[in-house]
Amino acid sequence: GMVSPVPEIQPIPKTLTHHNHTRTVNIHSLAVGSITCVYESLLRRHAVDQRYQSDEGRKRIAAMFVNPILQSTIIHVDLLARMDATHKARCIWLLCFLHMLQEAPEFLIREQLRIYCNPKKFYLHKFVRLLKLCSLS
Repeated sequence: GMVSPVPEIQPIPKTLTHHNHTRTVNIHSLAVGSITCVYESLLRRHAVDQRYQSDEGRKRIAAMFVNPILQSTIIHVDLLARMDATHKARCIWLLCFLHMLQEAPEFLIREQLRIYCNPKKFYLHKFVRLLKLCSLS
């Protein structure tokens, strides 16, 4: 199958403008809310659903999320590294990352790792850095 390349890093907006007022967004609470939504609504809900308890069922669910979770985690490794090791958003995000590595079909992980081998992008280095962050959280 054709694997899409890892998207380029997009800056996270620090402010939002609404009705000519600039409001500062608390990035950490936004991150906690977003990653908790992914974890609770998608991963955890499927993990406890009796319909998806077979090996094949778990792999199918993980396959749906493997690219977006792995790619966004690689892209934001620097943000995750700056967060405290016990920060809720970092812990849940890395839990989702590890869940994908554990449950996703091996061929999808291999395809992603092949993309990460581009030496100009340092994605493989970032992937290894993520594994180290997981061991520290």
